[in-house]
Amino acid sequence: MLADTDLMQRFGNNDPQRIAKAGDMPADLLEGRNGGCGLVVGVMQGSGTRKHLAQFPHDHLIGTVAELPVRLAQSCFTMLDEGIV
Repeated sequence: MLADTDLMQRFGNNDPQRIAKAGDMPADLLEGRNGGCGLVVGVMQGSGTRKHLAQFPHDHLIGTVAELPVRLAQSCFTMLDEGIV
């Protein structure tokens, strides 16, 4: 997740828990979880299917990237409730 770490530093974020990783491939989900991302979302719009992506670590599976803002908002509220941010 080197590129993501570079971006985190560029934007002044040192906490991977404040990063959301979304992707349509198992490697995307594994990268997000192994990198310590606070939210890992599988997107079934591209290459991934629910059955296939469900086998890999994730917080949510969504049909299209259009659903991502809702998931991000829900996660932000959860983080606020838990005192993470």
